[in-house]
Amino acid sequence: MNNKELIAELSKKLDISQKKVGSFMQAFVDVIGKNIVDENQTPFLSAGYFEQHQRLERTTISPTTKESYTVPAKKAVAFKSSAALKNHLKTLTV
Repeated sequence: MNNKELIAELSKKLDISQKKVGSFMQAFVDVIGKNIVDENQTPFLSAGYFEQHQRLERTTISPTTKESYTVPAKKAVAFKSSAALKNHLKTLTV
């Protein structure tokens, strides 16, 4: 599912325009992003939470040139799912 399909599905399910859903989704991302920066962790309903973590500086080797170089440290965002979500996914059949 891509962004356009997600917006269309939510629009259909909520019976509101795709433009309003798109605006809501953008506002959601903005609020989550700001909160992650300010507080490092943001809950998302009962599904889990988004958190900020620091990736350490590391040394790696280019597979084409075989040169070693340093990848700088950076901040990243991760989603940690709750036990309830994990249990729900286990009950689903593929």
